[in-house]
Amino acid sequence: MVAARALQAAGHTCELFVPPSSAEWVRSLGLSATAIGIDYAAVSKAASEGRLIDLLRVLPLLRHEVDAQVEAMGEVVKRCDLVLGCSVFAAGRLLAELGGVPYRFLALSPFMIPSPEHPAPFIRSQTLPGWVNRLTWRLNEVMWSSFLKGPLNRRRRAAGLGPTAAVWSTLLADVTYLAAEPALFPSPTQLAPTRELQQLGALFLDEPNAALSPKLDAFLRAGPPPLFIGFGSMSDRNPAKTTAAIVEGARLAGRRVVVSRGWAGFELPDDEHVCVVGDEPHHLVFPRCAGVVHHGGVGTTHAAARAGVPQAVMPHLLDQFYTAHRLALAGVGFGVPRYQLSGARFAELFTQLSQSQLVERAQQLAPSVILDAPQRLVESLTKASG
Repeated sequence: MVAARALQAAGHTCELFVPPSSAEWVRSLGLSATAIGIDYAAVSKAASEGRLIDLLRVLPLLRHEVDAQVEAMGEVVKRCDLVLGCSVFAAGRLLAELGGVPYRFLALSPFMIPSPEHPAPFIRSQTLPGWVNRLTWRLNEVMWSSFLKGPLNRRRRAAGLGPTAAVWSTLLADVTYLAAEPALFPSPTQLAPTRELQQLGALFLDEPNAALSPKLDAFLRAGPPPLFIGFGSMSDRNPAKTTAAIVEGARLAGRRVVVSRGWAGFELPDDEHVCVVGDEPHHLVFPRCAGVVHHGGVGTTHAAARAGVPQAVMPHLLDQFYTAHRLALAGVGFGVPRYQLSGARFAELFTQLSQSQLVERAQQLAPSVILDAPQRLVESLTKASG
């Protein structure tokens, strides 16, 4: 979305295709979007709640993504100058070839880039030796090929194109943009086949007319900076138990907290120490907080880094474990197991967030965060499209 808005501001026309769960939100930003593919909210819910059997039932639906993407975009690419992919854009390279235009990919985290420095996305541990990381990437290719190689090559044959040998390399592009802050997520050493990586910095989605809700603004003014707690698009096995633990932890630590409902649907009564909110603009909230407790999404991570506040990450799935590890290495945060939290443990992590070395390092890093990544991306895409 940030890329589309930056391209439009530079005079380009963009056709956006997004998952059904994101379409309404994208349109609310003033962008035209077509909803295609599976509901990734269902994938997120199954994965974050830990129901392995539900996740295994959802993943085979990825087989249908290739056909859905080709059928929705096949005619559109014929009038485009370039195809830019992100996330699981299975047919991106194929569509670019059909349209005879360049293909570029936007990676929001280095965890998508095969590297001996970190494991494949389905692995949680981030401290494995390099040879094990290499092995996980081989297994990753086997897994993704089992879902996508057949549909991809069927479509390629129908278009008179040669088959693809490796699915993960097809998902990425020969030129991939790494939209991540180098101070947190440095460009990794690549496993073969390598690709050109251009690290841009994070893409911040700041809405110019955004404002805090009156309720939250009043709460922030009424006392010392609180802690912000929110898990975004992640679900929760037992939201009532989690909110009770948050409240107890805040009481034990003597801290004020802002709790974001998110997809987990957290609900609890407001008082002078607790404020429950819906969607609030992170770039306005976080600078007025003492720390952020979140799921490890790259958007939230970068917003907290720019605000100069320490972070505690409770990863649920995929890149969130990598994010927690990178924050610890950068000295601005730490990871916490998601479903092993009592009130006492919340109190402990609330206190840990106020440690001077975390606070000082977070404040030191903030001024170095790259802010012109959208302009860098537009410049590169304009050159690529001729």
